[in-house]
Amino acid sequence: MGHTAVAYSPNTNACATCGSSASREPPPVLSSRFAPTAVAHAWQHSGGHDIFSHNYYLQWRNVSESGGYDSCLGESKWRFGPANTGLLVWYNNNFYSENEVFNHLTDYPGFGPKGRMLVVDAHPEPYRDPGIVAKGFPNEGANLWHRSLMRDAPFSLWDSVDFTMSLDYNTTTAVYKGYPAVSVFSDNKGYYPGAEFVARGPAYPDNTRYKWITKQWDAGVVIPSTEFYGINAPGYTGGEQFRFAVSPRSDGLLSAYWYQYGLGYDGGTGNPGDYNGQYGWRVEILEQTESTATLKIWNARHVPTPTREDMIALLLGKIELPNGDTNGDGRVDVADLIWLMPVSKSSGK
Repeated sequence: MGHTAVAYSPNTNACATCGSSASREPPPVLSSRFAPTAVAHAWQHSGGHDIFSHNYYLQWRNVSESGGYDSCLGESKWRFGPANTGLLVWYNNNFYSENEVFNHLTDYPGFGPKGRMLVVDAHPEPYRDPGIVAKGFPNEGANLWHRSLMRDAPFSLWDSVDFTMSLDYNTTTAVYKGYPAVSVFSDNKGYYPGAEFVARGPAYPDNTRYKWITKQWDAGVVIPSTEFYGINAPGYTGGEQFRFAVSPRSDGLLSAYWYQYGLGYDGGTGNPGDYNGQYGWRVEILEQTESTATLKIWNARHVPTPTREDMIALLLGKIELPNGDTNGDGRVDVADLIWLMPVSKSSGK
């Protein structure tokens, strides 16, 4: 087999599912879910809430020679650049029946891709074609092809690999350096690159050249949250024009989909944890080879609260936190201890 996968279901006690259910409030009292084999029974009564299950699935991808079918993804001649060995984290959201992410960008809990089954991108920042950037498009319009940008999605103890894009797929042959390793998945962090205030193209006058544009509109998936957390776009205000899915034009202008009157909410960090909306799931890679990995999986929401004596001992350095990086910021420090302290939902916002 080229990979192995582990599924964590809401119906078990295993520790990598978002929870048993989630709810949101769709507008219609009657809703229609057209299952392929049950169209005649698609209408159902609703009290205003739609209950659905959602889960994380963990898959190990091995692109080495021992990886079976997946080994072809590690081939340097692959037109989208060699993919990386590592842990793929899939988010399955059964509220949706498909992966048409364009149709769900503004859905709760913030702007970005949502669908039935999407991959969390450990390295969501896009690579860009230097030839297009040099022409005056330092924005999403210069991004490499979407499929290529998912090549380094896995979590790993190893840095993502360098790769080269040829003239067949770039305006110029370019060598791209890999990104640093990301070995911990934490659902208090967002893995959507968000938006930036950036020049649109060389043909625009200075007073209208800069606008808010997504960095990569369909990158990865929006992490679920019990609280609305918007988009990773510090400085954006809800009434400003907002553009996405852009492409450069030969006349120096930029084609784009856009919200003329804005998203209706301000930008922020794009992290569920900053709004106390995270479910608490953590997955850490402790060891790995090309074909195997040892994982530590836990839910930080259910780590026992330390006693007063434990807190004093922790602060004095006499004992260590039993679950290490409980807040998922990549460090083990006093902030992890503070994160464990019980707070009311209202005071945690």
